[in-house]
This record gives sequence, C-alpha cells and structure tokens, in this order.
Amino acid sequence: MGKKYSDISKVQRQQKIYNILKSNGSEKGMSVSAIHRYLTRADINVSQRTVARDLDEMSLTHKLQSTESIPVRFYTSPDFEPDYQLSFNPEQLQMIFLALQTLRVQSSDFIKNLCLQTEIALLAKLPNGTIADAEDLKELTLVTPTVSGLGANIDHENFKLVMTALREARVIECLNHSPYQSHQQQQRKRIFSPLLLQVIGADSYLFVHDHHSQSNKKVKVSRLSQIRLLDEKVNPKHRGQLRNLEQLVGSYGGTDEQWSHYSILCTPAMAQHFREKKFHSQQEITAEGENFRISFYANHGAEIIRYLAGFGDNILEISPASVKQQIENIWRSGLKVA
Repeated sequence: MGKKYSDISKVQRQQKIYNILKSNGSEKGMSVSAIHRYLTRADINVSQRTVARDLDEMSLTHKLQSTESIPVRFYTSPDFEPDYQLSFNPEQLQMIFLALQTLRVQSSDFIKNLCLQTEIALLAKLPNGTIADAEDLKELTLVTPTVSGLGANIDHENFKLVMTALREARVIECLNHSPYQSHQQQQRKRIFSPLLLQVIGADSYLFVHDHHSQSNKKVKVSRLSQIRLLDEKVNPKHRGQLRNLEQLVGSYGGTDEQWSHYSILCTPAMAQHFREKKFHSQQEITAEGENFRISFYANHGAEIIRYLAGFGDNILEISPASVKQQIENIWRSGLKVA
C-alpha cells in the first residue's frame, strides 16, 4: 500500500493541483471531479468541496482560467509561473544534497554547473530558519569519483536542446559522431525522436527512434552535435516500445538486443562483493554447499564480460557458454583484447 498524503499542507496540495492541470494542457481543461480523481489516485484524500475551494483560491493566486461550460473546467494560464514554497525535513534535505553532490562529482562540467545552480535555487526557496541547517547537512557527506572516471564534457547548448526536446516531446535533427561509423556516415543528418535519457554513472545516453531506419536505438549524448529542434512531435507509441529497461546493465543493451540468463557458481568472496555492491536490480544469490550461485537476466555486452572477468578464479562455473568463452579469452590474452 502506498503512503497516504491526506495530511499534506494546503500549499503542497495546491502545488499538486497546479502540476496536474499544467501537465493536462490548456486545450480542454479539467473539472473538479476529474481533479479529485487524480488526487485520490495519488493518495491525497480530500473532498470535492475542498478541491473546489482550492480552485477558487488558485484562480487568484495561480491565475487559473476556467471555461463557461457545465461542468466548469479549469486550466493554467501560459503567462503564469508559480513561485513554489518548499518544505523538507532534515532527512529529506540531506538526501537531496547527497544526490546533487553525487551527480556533481560524476558528471561533466556542464551538469556540474546545473547542479550548483539547482542547489543555489533550492537554498533560496527554503525558509530562513532552515538555510543554516541545510548548509550544515552538506558538510556531513563526502562524495568522491569512481574508477570509471568523470563524464565526457558535453556541449552546453546541445545538452539544453536534448533536455528541451524531451520535455516538449519534439523531434530533433543532428549529427551523430559514432566511432563505429565512417566519416561519411557521421556527416549525414539524422532525424531522431528523443524517448528517454539514461544516466550511467558519469555518462548520458539517449534512447531515440531513428526516422531513417524506423527503429529504436541508443546514442551517446556527448557524440551529438548541430542539434536542431523540429516542429514535429514525438509519436508516443515509440516510448511504449521501450521494454526490458530493468535488465539494462551499464551502457550496453537496448530494447532490441538479446538477453541471456547469467548463472555463476562462485566463491563466498565474490558473492559477498555482489551483496555489498548490487550489480543488477534483479540478481539472486543462493548458497550451494560452501559456494554460492549468482543469477540474473541481462543484455549481451562487453562491459559485463570485462566486469566478470575481473573476478578471476573466484568464478568456478559460468553460463551461457558464449560468456564463458569470452571470459576465458580475456584471461588468456589479457584485458587489452576486451
């Protein structure tokens, strides 16, 4: 059962109502009963009368517009931007700053700067009495880079355009400088429908629908250039075609790639490592005598092979056979061939 939010403040409830109306658009608006249903599904349990009172107030505070039809439908004004009031407890604030610190440490300079701007804006919105507490909480955590390194620097304007295209569901035209393509192919303009941004440690990837091949694929954001927003809207059905996302591991794997059941008989030391640093969201670890078996479903990818090969003789058995063969090749020839 989800958490109940019937005790949220009026300000928070009205912010939620505004967000519902904003996401619904201004073409048709929403009635009091429709808004009430949305709130109920979000576990915000208030009466329709309360919703009606909120809407009356928000017509002044949020400049809501309404139709003359019966029932009356409400919609947002394009000329209004709400000045949100934020309220967090110490635990929530600590987690927010930890998340921002983690993203700053792992990301490119552009995203680092965005995180800093977000932190400044967040502090400016907090009540005066909690700003000092928030600054103290920031000093209690230390985030350091991982061995995977920092993210590649992304052109600031290109990244902004990618995020705008995602928010506004707009098709883009761009160049894709993939190292796996010829120079001639890299100079060909691509038409992509951006579907989903995937963040992997310090790197950002974009699931797109390629209008030329009529297929979904994944591209690295730092390899895109000369991005131009088009008026054409993204077809929602392509987002619906993104499946098996929970099986993704690292930067390899897409919705059209093959998936395998990995089964690894390993030493207790390797099993303990997998417990402490969860490799896969659906991994299972079971005891087999003095040893353990790790299993999960994942895409085929060199990143997974290299990771597993690093455990050396802690791996006692592994399947599928193709994975075993690739790992043995690395052990024989050295990591340089991976």
